[in-house]
Amino acid sequence: MRAADRMTDASPRSDSPDSGGPSLRVCAVVTLASATSRYGGPFDVVLDQLELAAASGYDVELTAGHLSGDSPPAMRNGTTSFRPVRRWLPTRDFTTLLSVGMVRQLWVSIGRADVVHIALAREAIPVTALLIARLRRKRVVAQPHGMLTSRTSAAHDVIDRILIPLLTKVDRWAALTEEERRALRSRFGSSVRDVTVLGNPVAVDRGDIRSLLDAAPLPRREAVFIARLHPRKRVLDFARAAQVSAARSWQDRYLAFGPDQGDLAAFAAVEQHVESLSYGGVLPADGVVAALLAAGVFVLTSFEEPWGNVLATAVTLGVPVVITRSTALAPQLVGRPGVHVVDDGDADAIAAAVHAALDDGRVDPPGLFDRDAFASRLTHLYTLPVGPGPALAADSSRSAT
Repeated sequence: MRAADRMTDASPRSDSPDSGGPSLRVCAVVTLASATSRYGGPFDVVLDQLELAAASGYDVELTAGHLSGDSPPAMRNGTTSFRPVRRWLPTRDFTTLLSVGMVRQLWVSIGRADVVHIALAREAIPVTALLIARLRRKRVVAQPHGMLTSRTSAAHDVIDRILIPLLTKVDRWAALTEEERRALRSRFGSSVRDVTVLGNPVAVDRGDIRSLLDAAPLPRREAVFIARLHPRKRVLDFARAAQVSAARSWQDRYLAFGPDQGDLAAFAAVEQHVESLSYGGVLPADGVVAALLAAGVFVLTSFEEPWGNVLATAVTLGVPVVITRSTALAPQLVGRPGVHVVDDGDADAIAAAVHAALDDGRVDPPGLFDRDAFASRLTHLYTLPVGPGPALAADSSRSAT
C-alpha cells in the first residue's frame, strides 16, 4: 500500500470513557494533514485533541487530505486515514482541495463513527464531511478554529447563505473563546446553537513544565516568530521591528519560522538589509517547545488572531510574549508578568516591547492553560445529549482555561 493511502489501525478499546461498555468512536475531519505545517494550527490541534480523547478511552480516527509528498506520520493511538487531494481551481488556498478517493474515505470513516468532529471551514472537505454526516445521521461537533469569523467578505456572505441549511444540522459547536462564540452567533444567528467555549490544548503537560525549564539552555537575546508567513499573520511587522531595533543599535536578534503563504519574498527583501533578522524555515510541530525555550521572547504580530497555539504554549512555559491588541487572548493576558500588548502594525512599539522583554527575562509560569482541564471539556462535549438541556447550559458558560 502506498504511503499516500496509509491507514493505521489501533486495537479497539473495550473501556468506555464513562460507563465501562464499548467506547464511543470519534472521527475527526480536517481539510489538510501536512508534515510541513501548510495548514497551520488546525491540523496540529485536531491531532492533539484525538490523542487526548484516546487517552480518555475513546476510539479515534483522523481523516484528512494531503498533498503530494507531504503526508505526516500516523497517529500513535488510533486510526489515521489520509488521502491524496488536489486543488480543483488555480488558487493558493485550500478551498477546493478534494478528490474522489477523499469523498469515499469520508463516507467510510464517518459511517463507522458515533461522533464526527469537523474542523469546519468554507472548504470542500469539511463541507462534504458535514453533508455525509447528516446523510448518515451522525452526531456532529463543529469547531471552526476561528476560520468562519476571522475571514469575512461579500464572497463569504454568499457562501454562508448557501451553507446555513447545513449549519443548522450541527449538534454542538466548539468555540475557541467567548469572543468567537459571540462572533458565530452574530454572523449566523439562530443557525448556530449550542456553542461551548472549548479553547485549544497546549503542547505541554503542567507536570512537565519544571523539568523542561530545568533542562532548557539559557535563553538567547532573540525574539522568535512562529506562524505561517501569511498576510494576516503580519510577519512583515516583525521584520520592520527588527529594522527599528537595528537602527537603535540594540543587540536583539529576530528569527522567524513558518511555511510561506505569501510573505516570504517580502520578508527576504528586508532580511537582506538587516543583519539581526533571519528566516529559519519550517519548524516541525515537535520543535516548537525547544524553539520557544531557546528564545528570549515570543512575538505574535497577527491581526485578529482567534487563539494562538504557540502563544498559549509560550505563556504556559513562562516565556515572555509580545502580542497585538486585536489578539483574542489579549484581554485575558494583559497586565500579567511577561506579557506585552502593543497596537497592531506598530513596529516601533513591537521593537520596544521586545527589547524590554529581553531585559526582563523569563517569568514564573502562570498556570493559565491546562491540558487535563481541556481534555475534560472535550470529552464532556462528546457525551452531551443532543439538544438543549441543563448539561449544555452549565458547560457553555465555561472559560477555556
